[in-house]
Amino acid sequence: MFLADATQMIIQLLSLAFYVQALQSLYEPGPKNGIDYLATYNSFVTVSHIILALNMLMGDTLFVYRCYVIWGRNKAVVVLPVMLVLCTAALAVAIQYSLDSVTATQVGFLSIAITNLVLTGLTGKRPLSLAEPLGLATLGNFDFANHDLIDLLSVAAIQFDFQFHSIPTQTS
Repeated sequence: MFLADATQMIIQLLSLAFYVQALQSLYEPGPKNGIDYLATYNSFVTVSHIILALNMLMGDTLFVYRCYVIWGRNKAVVVLPVMLVLCTAALAVAIQYSLDSVTATQVGFLSIAITNLVLTGLTGKRPLSLAEPLGLATLGNFDFANHDLIDLLSVAAIQFDFQFHSIPTQTS
């Protein structure tokens, strides 16, 4: 996953360089025109999105496996997360070919958010349910159940705010 992240970062930096070259060629004509740079930029962006989708698939798959192990290798627990991971992967591919990219991206981000919330909830619920009979759910003034719930809600709020307010909306 580190290699995928590093590769994606390098490709994004290269695509940024081509984008800057395209903008410069609009104002300072040179041997190549801006269209050539933009075509190269679009290719780099597509490759970057593919690597991002693969990286998300790898990370979510590891997360599903973690839930599977935490829940005592119970296959029924991971059916919904596996379906959500596959749906997210399919949406990541569909976004590349969508005509309405803003709506497709928002649906894709919503799928990612739901997948992460379900996986986080399942991962946090099991250790808590095992700790309660032992009297470990509360330790002094620190309530683990409330802390996990606050963490989960904080992540959800940040993710929804970032994903839905950073995407420009279409105007008619």
